[in-house]
Amino acid sequence: MRRSLPSTSTPVSLEGPRHERAARKPTSPPRSTNRGLTVEGLFRWSRPTANRATVGYLMQEALRTAALRMDRMARKNRDKEEPFILAVLPFAGLGLLLVLALLWRSLPEGTAGAEEPISEVALERWEEAEPQEVSWSPDRDFVLGPDDAPVTIVEFTDFECPYCRTASSSVKRVRDRFGDDVKLVFKNLPLDQACNPTMQRQLHANACRAALLARCAGLRERDLFWEVHDRLFLAPKIDEGVILQVARELDLDLGELEDCMESESTREAIGHDISEAQELGVTGTPTFFINGKRVHDYRDDSLERIVERALEAH
Repeated sequence: MRRSLPSTSTPVSLEGPRHERAARKPTSPPRSTNRGLTVEGLFRWSRPTANRATVGYLMQEALRTAALRMDRMARKNRDKEEPFILAVLPFAGLGLLLVLALLWRSLPEGTAGAEEPISEVALERWEEAEPQEVSWSPDRDFVLGPDDAPVTIVEFTDFECPYCRTASSSVKRVRDRFGDDVKLVFKNLPLDQACNPTMQRQLHANACRAALLARCAGLRERDLFWEVHDRLFLAPKIDEGVILQVARELDLDLGELEDCMESESTREAIGHDISEAQELGVTGTPTFFINGKRVHDYRDDSLERIVERALEAH
């Protein structure tokens, strides 16, 4: 059955409501009960989120609990011949745990498990990667930048993917900084069973419709593809209402647009990108290739640092 764009006059906001994460109220340190201070409570409150007053409180509670238990144990075992050392062993273990917890708490932030910056690791992995043959065509693909640019970035992406939305900001910074030294090639990889037969389960139910919208807009006028691209990634979510709103904002004929989105040739073009992603071993979005080498992390300034290095090597 042919799926039509909904005809509604109600505009769909691309801004969306603002959300703020409510601050979690601090809880009080665990009170000792008739069973005393627990090891679980000790370690929960010795983590770096605890302050010094809390740790001091824990020390007092642990010592008080140990003293009470040792007193009860001494009275209970008064008439027994069990060596005293065996009676105090559990409390020695508790004291050791307390010392370890205090040492853990006192470590400066970042000294344990310190790692290299994300961009440094991404650059090293890119340099070590084997080049792959990533094809592109100005007739089939949508491209920003001159054909003879020394750096080519090929991006496999999904308009409904939140990580792709974040990555689009990184790509924009690269384009703004390096200008015509970089050519950006867009490839579709919608994680949507409606047009991606490799998907074993549904992830993004509107990703195929969004990809079809962008492609059909670009077939009408190449620059319109990038207009749709930017508006979709600015939307807080992708649904039929947003697709309709973007089409109306760009003054696209809805009848012609729907015919294009349902046409076999449009779907085959997106299917070509999906097949190419399979051949390259791409399984998730976003995935970048810079001058034929896969980029393993786009976060922070990873893309900028790799482009810098690629330009140095040119």
